[in-house]
Amino acid sequence: MLGVAFLFLMPAIVWNIQHHWPTIYWLWQRGALNQRFSLQPAYPLIFLGEQAGVLSPLFFLGLLYVLCRPSLLQIARPETGYAVALFLPLFGLYFALSFHFREPPNWTAAAYIGGILLLSGKWIELTSVWRWARWAAVAAIVLAALETTTLIETRWLNLPPKIDPLNRARGSRNLAASVAQTERQTGAQFVIADNYMTAALLSFYLPGQPETFVPITARPLNQLQLWPTYEQRHPAGDALIVAKRVDLVESSFGRHFAQLQSLGFVEVSDGERDIGRYYLFLGRRNLGSDH
Repeated sequence: MLGVAFLFLMPAIVWNIQHHWPTIYWLWQRGALNQRFSLQPAYPLIFLGEQAGVLSPLFFLGLLYVLCRPSLLQIARPETGYAVALFLPLFGLYFALSFHFREPPNWTAAAYIGGILLLSGKWIELTSVWRWARWAAVAAIVLAALETTTLIETRWLNLPPKIDPLNRARGSRNLAASVAQTERQTGAQFVIADNYMTAALLSFYLPGQPETFVPITARPLNQLQLWPTYEQRHPAGDALIVAKRVDLVESSFGRHFAQLQSLGFVEVSDGERDIGRYYLFLGRRNLGSDH
């Protein structure tokens, strides 16, 4: 299994060698390993609470219960050892990292492939001994189903915009329509966003699904920065810049354009809900051009 995994990893290793290891740099920086270690006692508790939230509390508690009972966690059977090997090293790595850094809770997702298999297999043994174990399993499934149903559509909860997890993708059609109209009015040849998510959503929702871009950085942080940049694709021509943070526009794009002309902002909504505000700029390369 490890040999096959290494074989499929080889193209990524070769690519990293050719491009000075950007993946290693990204992971090192993303996990705050480039910073001096500082013990944060509250972070592990937050980590465990977030894991219970993203997996479902009863499933997570059941998994911890299985792992902490020596009588259940007998590694004599290869199936048990295999499931533990899929779950524990990755989960343990991020738990150890949580003493220094508060990572996003979805980073452990791959660990639960083995974790759920381990929980399911061992819980069957519990149900044959304890009657409450069967009812606990039913309650866990019902609670997880309710959580999933709630997360599919959160509008009825009327959560504040910054808390609602689905607001990141809502309003994208309205934003794309406003950007497309402004692009036609200004004659801009291409679109740049100040962050990865906005660029990705605009690439999907703009008419014709054009190639969009993000700021050029010394070290690439995502695939949009690894692909050809707007300097390579569009060495000439003006750009329409879509920004969520107006204070970073000058530092991110000032050296690439002769002038950054403010075009105001767009209020993005989804039905009657306000999603957010985006600022538009025209990045001019030639000040003599007339729009």
